[in-house]
Amino acid sequence: MVNFFDQNQVKVNKEFFRESARQIDYTIEDFLQDDIPHSLLEQNVLNSAYINHLTSLLKINSIFDLAQEILELEKSLDKLAHRLPVDINIPTMKIFYHQLGPVFIQLFVEIKDLEDHKELEGEWLKAVRIALEEEIVVWQEKNLK
Repeated sequence: MVNFFDQNQVKVNKEFFRESARQIDYTIEDFLQDDIPHSLLEQNVLNSAYINHLTSLLKINSIFDLAQEILELEKSLDKLAHRLPVDINIPTMKIFYHQLGPVFIQLFVEIKDLEDHKELEGEWLKAVRIALEEEIVVWQEKNLK
């Protein structure tokens, strides 16, 4: 009788696993929990997870909740930098912050006369969403290359 499950006989098809990883929408948390073998990770899989996470942030309707989620994302990305292979480019939010500064400055000029805090919060939320959208576009373009 032949044992088809003998470990010496089973060969792992890395390309199959890589192709499978491309088909799944992983989250940033999946990488932190080692749900995908880091040795099989490709840059575009991580980029897609980052883009999906940023897109989910756009659905948050509270500036305070959004700010908290952005800080949590930064912590997660920092943890990933210590876990993933060195040839993987860990997304950073530098572009987001670079875009956010000018948007906030323009916002303060435009809402100079607003005194209602709820209106201010809504404007701040818009500003953060604009910067997030810019970050998404940049990473989508990187993923196409």
